[in-house]
Amino acid sequence: MKKDNITDCLDRPFRKTIRLKDFDYSQAGSYFITICTNNRFHLFGEVCNKANAIPRMVLNSAGEMIQDVLIGLPRYYNGINIDKFQIMPNHIHYIVWIRNYNMANKNTGLSDIIHGFKTFTTKKYIDGVNQNKWRPFQKKLWQRNYYEHIIRDEEDYQNISEYILNNLIQWQKDEY
Repeated sequence: MKKDNITDCLDRPFRKTIRLKDFDYSQAGSYFITICTNNRFHLFGEVCNKANAIPRMVLNSAGEMIQDVLIGLPRYYNGINIDKFQIMPNHIHYIVWIRNYNMANKNTGLSDIIHGFKTFTTKKYIDGVNQNKWRPFQKKLWQRNYYEHIIRDEEDYQNISEYILNNLIQWQKDEY
C-alpha cells in the first residue's frame, strides 16, 4: 500500500468522494481508516527513534485521550471492534470491524463511527486546551475527510496490519 495514495486523497483542495458508489458502508466487514489532524499539526506526542532501536510512539496526554476514545468506540457503537491501530503525532491509522448491521440502530455505518470519533475527540481536546494547556489547533482538530479502504481478504488484512505496525519505521521518511 503506497502512502502517496493516502496523502493524495486527503490533500485535494476540492475533494471528490473517495467512497465506492453504491457500497453500503454499514455492512459487516473490516475497514482501514486514516485520519489526519488539520494542517498536520503534531498534537499527539512524538516518535522516539534511538540509534539501533525500534522507533516507538510516546503519546502525550492528548494522544492518550485519542487512544482512550478509539478503544472506547465499541461502547458507543454496538457491533464494532477496533483492531490494530497506531496513533502518530499528526494522524491515526486503525482497522474497524463492523460485525453486524442492526436495522434498529442505523448509526453503525462507517461515516457515523468516524463522525462520532471526531466529535468525541474534538470535544475532549478542547477541554484539554482549556484545562491542561494542550497545544491549541486552528479552527478544527481533524481534516475534513478521511481515508478508508475496504479490507477484502486475509492477504489485504495482513498487508494493512503490517503497514500500520511499520508506520513508526516510515516516520522519518514522511515529509509531513
